[in-house]
Amino acid sequence: MFSQDQLNIDLVIVAGGKGQRFGSPKTLLMVKGKSLIEHSIDFFGCEWKTVTVVSHPSTIQELTQAINKKIQIVSGGKTRSESVRKGVLQGLGNFVIVHDVARPFPPKDSIRKLLEAVSEGYDAGSFARPISSSVCYIEKEIKNISRENLFEIQTPQIFRRSLLLELMGDDVTEETSLFFQSGYKVKMIQTNEPNPKITWKEDLDLVNG
Repeated sequence: MFSQDQLNIDLVIVAGGKGQRFGSPKTLLMVKGKSLIEHSIDFFGCEWKTVTVVSHPSTIQELTQAINKKIQIVSGGKTRSESVRKGVLQGLGNFVIVHDVARPFPPKDSIRKLLEAVSEGYDAGSFARPISSSVCYIEKEIKNISRENLFEIQTPQIFRRSLLLELMGDDVTEETSLFFQSGYKVKMIQTNEPNPKITWKEDLDLVNG
């Protein structure tokens, strides 16, 4: 549902990866009758200050033909961090929502909870799901790690836009950590809802099942 709060918030959908682990870019991958980018656009809508899709160069032409003309499309960078930054720079709002196109089914109440985090005075908000599986660290030796207090950080996320641009570096794979490290207010929105991420080809069986 459209909210007046959205008028000062940008939306960036990150779809700039080359899909190295998957084997190809995933943006136009079909899942349950729609492409991944269509799932994201249908979920979030276009009623934001700006809407930007950060695309892999190989899919820009197809995206331009396939999606709403109100949506900006920019070419992604060499890293996820660079792609996010390029998308955020296209915006105009005080806050920006960042979502990975590889997560086609975010929790149904995502938008409401992100807007609540902003209204409560937080500088950033991110979804986090408790890790339920056993975890180990594998290098030269194998070490078991307690899963107590371990969470998977997921998109969608919301950030104060000016701070995000100020804090971002080249080697960051998850932007919420920048706000933690700098002492800003971060709301971790705990959820038990599935929010699958398509990383490997085998993940398709799970989301299509």
